[in-house]
Amino acid sequence: MPCQDQEEIKEFNERVLRSESTQVIAINEKHPAKDGSLLGLFKCQYFNIHMLMTYLETREQPGVVAHLVNKLYDTSTESLDLYLPQLCYLVITKDSEECSRMLQKFILWTSMENPNIGLRALHYF
Repeated sequence: MPCQDQEEIKEFNERVLRSESTQVIAINEKHPAKDGSLLGLFKCQYFNIHMLMTYLETREQPGVVAHLVNKLYDTSTESLDLYLPQLCYLVITKDSEECSRMLQKFILWTSMENPNIGLRALHYF
């Protein structure tokens, strides 16, 4: 890892504020980021539904959105229930039609698997 990157990591780790309600994970300097660091983040054990929804909202690349939607299929129904309004909102507001369709298919699949979620999804549309 270049010296400049190590300095930036140290500065970041020193700047991060730790609160009682948020657990902050320091960047590990021993394991340098590889060329697909975003993919590495998505596969990290600390990547959770909150982070997933944040990236789903901010990313427009179909490949990234496809990977995130695939991760949604592995998410528990209880976790999805909280984010159902946001998922419906993303279907409507995504600029990419392909990304919007992926989210629509996920919501339809989830609705078929769990009818209660399907009824709540209809309410948001």
